[in-house]
Amino acid sequence: ISSRFTPYDNFTFFREVFTLICVFYSFPLWLHMAHYFPIERDELRKRKWIRYGSYGLATLFFSLVIVTGNYFFFPIGFITLGIYNNIPWFFRKERSDEYKKFNRIIFHTSLAIGAIILLMLVGLIAFEATFGSRAPGAPPPNGIFTDFFRGYFGLPLMLIPFAYLFTIGHYRLLDLDLRVKRNIQYSIVSMIWSIALLAVLLKALFYLPEMSLNLPNIKFEGSFIEVLDQPMDDQDRINTEKLAVIFLGIFLTWGAWRFRRFVQRFIDLKFDRAQFDYRKAASELAEVMAAQFTMEALADGIVRKLAELMQVKQVGVLFFRNEKECCCSVVYGLQESRWKNFSDSINTRIIKVIQTNKADYRFSVDYLPDDIQVLFEQNGFKHIIAIRSKEKLVGVLLIGEKRSESPFHKDDLMFLAAVAKQASVAIENAFLYDELAEQERMRHELNIARRIQLASLPQTTPKISGLDIAGISIPAQEVGGDYYDYLNGAAADLTVIIGDVSGKGTSAALYMSKVQGIMRSLNDFGLSPRDLFIRANQLLIKDMEKQSFITAMGAAFDAKKQVMQLARAGHSPLYHFCAATGAVNLHTPKGIGLGLTKSEHFSKSLEELELHYAPGDVFLFITDGITEAQNTAHLEYGDAELLDLLKQCNGHSAKRLRDQIIASVNQFAGAMPQHDDLTVVVVKAI
Repeated sequence: ISSRFTPYDNFTFFREVFTLICVFYSFPLWLHMAHYFPIERDELRKRKWIRYGSYGLATLFFSLVIVTGNYFFFPIGFITLGIYNNIPWFFRKERSDEYKKFNRIIFHTSLAIGAIILLMLVGLIAFEATFGSRAPGAPPPNGIFTDFFRGYFGLPLMLIPFAYLFTIGHYRLLDLDLRVKRNIQYSIVSMIWSIALLAVLLKALFYLPEMSLNLPNIKFEGSFIEVLDQPMDDQDRINTEKLAVIFLGIFLTWGAWRFRRFVQRFIDLKFDRAQFDYRKAASELAEVMAAQFTMEALADGIVRKLAELMQVKQVGVLFFRNEKECCCSVVYGLQESRWKNFSDSINTRIIKVIQTNKADYRFSVDYLPDDIQVLFEQNGFKHIIAIRSKEKLVGVLLIGEKRSESPFHKDDLMFLAAVAKQASVAIENAFLYDELAEQERMRHELNIARRIQLASLPQTTPKISGLDIAGISIPAQEVGGDYYDYLNGAAADLTVIIGDVSGKGTSAALYMSKVQGIMRSLNDFGLSPRDLFIRANQLLIKDMEKQSFITAMGAAFDAKKQVMQLARAGHSPLYHFCAATGAVNLHTPKGIGLGLTKSEHFSKSLEELELHYAPGDVFLFITDGITEAQNTAHLEYGDAELLDLLKQCNGHSAKRLRDQIIASVNQFAGAMPQHDDLTVVVVKAI
């Protein structure tokens, strides 16, 4: 840039005009670019006054300088526009984390340039005495600082495009990759270091013979050194100096070699070229795998240890359940949002593509179909290491590029294959652990449900004058579908309800709880057993599944009149021991199960029976789990055993008779596991 302004002609004038345009309008253009780079900022785009105001100020100060010819407006405009360009700082809280990351280099560079230019402007204002207005067409004022300012003003600004280029290259924005790969950087730095050290060493070695060595009066004689009283002669001194130079050269070479290794190790560390012991690494990974039991903890331990040992940019691991779905995914070195989108896109097709490549545990993503290859490369993964257990694909290791950006060697890939084999056992153990944990959780919840269900059954036996009552329900599983209840009305009234939901387990227990709630709610209306079942069926038919139904029996006792009303909705018979005759009668009034058909048909088919009883009579209510209990020979307990027991033990109390029935059934079944719920209610007239 020239500082010669004479002669002042039209070309010089237009040059200054264009200079002013470039300087003033660089601020609004820079601010406008900040709306979109390094990423789009909506908080600035929606506030249009910011960029319009910047263009307006630039036009104002440019016009003032041109019209008045007073260059004093130049620094004023420069400072004003510089301050105005900091308006986006007030909206910094709305900036995204990604923008903060990308803009860090540009921000600090701009800050440094602003400080330098501000100092230059202060110097221009403070020390340039000749600065002022000038007549149109007159040459601009000259001075030492003016010449310096005009000549070197743009040098700090050159850092701005370099900051943008560095940001684009470092973060690979605009689909451009301007970076020099780290492996090339490493080679260049290592070569420069080696050449520089070699040059210094050679310079030192060539300088050694020219040195004047003031050696003591010693003489080397074979294997010993002789100290002389007199100065050595010239030939001996020359030989001694040559020998000293040789030793010094050897020492310098050895020192340079050691120093080179020390610095080279530092360079290797900075460029992630440090070597690691494969055996030690395998041992450390084995310890990590042995210490983790859950899939999430195991996956996290593997990726973090591999990233630490192999110095890679990204490591991901995916675990597959039944080779169909990804049940666990953990990554290191990739944004969580990108990793989630990637792992969600892993479908059965991708799993099959990986599974079909059984030739080797490891392969490059280059061997994948084009669309799948693009998916993996976009997320920075270069190698896939399949994790197989008994020829079944249980997971994959996804390895990205090394931080040194050097290629993977054969030893690296063999190490990863060994890690995959180690991991297969740990993954199978993690699957088993999760299954056991899930089973334990289910068992715990079922135990809670069992306690709740048992607590919902009658905890106390009602005291009714003239009746001895005892009941029990033993579910075959943690929870069951059998149900019994005592519904009290007046002081001398009792309604016994017993029911059996089709099926067993949790679903049956849920329906049982529903039936219990309905029965207790309807009992407040003082309904007979038949009317109680009709109303209950109206409510149950709306919500029950078609394959589910409930059998039930209801008996309303009037202890004063010694009369019982009985209704049976498809349930087992009522066993009635008559003390007067010594016989056991089975009462089976007509009726179908609850929830099978609509109310009209249900009510027509439901019959209510009235029975008179006397002291000593025994009424036995059971579910089919009693009569259908099997032994190891697959024979059923049946009615005969129950009738005999009722005839022999009718003189016992209701509680003792109940316990004898349960004991008899258990004795009959022997080692055969209980396959259905057992429910017994005994009502004895006294």
